[in-house]
Amino acid sequence: MTKRQERNINMAGNDMEKIEKLSGFYLKDMQTQGVTLSESKIIVRRMACILETSEIYRPETPLSEVSIRQV
Repeated sequence: MTKRQERNINMAGNDMEKIEKLSGFYLKDMQTQGVTLSESKIIVRRMACILETSEIYRPETPLSEVSIRQV
């Protein structure tokens, strides 16, 4: 990630350390599960689609308070 991207993330009020830590955690977990690169891309796109259906909430709403519906 570039410094500019990091700065934009921080300016939006997001926790860069949390983002880096969790993205690495989920990638490592997919590796241990034997997920292929192709499958991992599909998984990430699916997660993004599921989260997009939750746009009625404000961006700063904790994920624990969001009703996540499977698409």
